[in-house]
Amino acid sequence: MHIRLSHEKCTRAKGNKRLYISKNFLEKRQESYDNILSEKGILYRMNRSIQVEGAFGVLKNDYEFQRFLLRGKTKVKLEILSGFLHI
Repeated sequence: MHIRLSHEKCTRAKGNKRLYISKNFLEKRQESYDNILSEKGILYRMNRSIQVEGAFGVLKNDYEFQRFLLRGKTKVKLEILSGFLHI
């Protein structure tokens, strides 16, 4: 399956753009969507939101944490650990 973008032209390339969508991708996306909407998926999402929100609530309320200043797993770990060491 491909979608031709005939009304848009690439400014650097000659001719029209072509966008290809993988049939496998569409199947996997539908499978994922079905899993999310299943009873088991709804329970997983509900449980995950409760667990995650509780952890962030503790950080914000108990430790007066507002936001991470750094990005990336390693830097965030260092930032949060250094915050706990100063308490």
